[in-house]
Amino acid sequence: MENPESWDLLTASLAVCNLADSNTTWTFLTRHGLVRDVVGDSATFEGLVQQALNRAPIPGPSVARSVAAALQEAGIALPAGAAPDPWGKMAKQRLQTSQSKTSGA
Repeated sequence: MENPESWDLLTASLAVCNLADSNTTWTFLTRHGLVRDVVGDSATFEGLVQQALNRAPIPGPSVARSVAAALQEAGIALPAGAAPDPWGKMAKQRLQTSQSKTSGA
């Protein structure tokens, strides 16, 4: 796994979300402007996540980094996701805020 100190906002956001819940993760990413959302993008995302989750554990990048790289290669990742977010501090804060709003807190 890569050093979390090197994470960008897209990777960090994927790392703090539950990737098995691809719909909620996709909504989070689109809400924060980290991915484009045109016809077919969410289905592509779901496929990329499933591929990453189903692969055997191997040395190298985390699942979050692998999915982020695949989104970039597919042209789905937006420039906002490239902002540095060491250890996912901003992503965690955004997720907590989103969850608070959803729960009515």
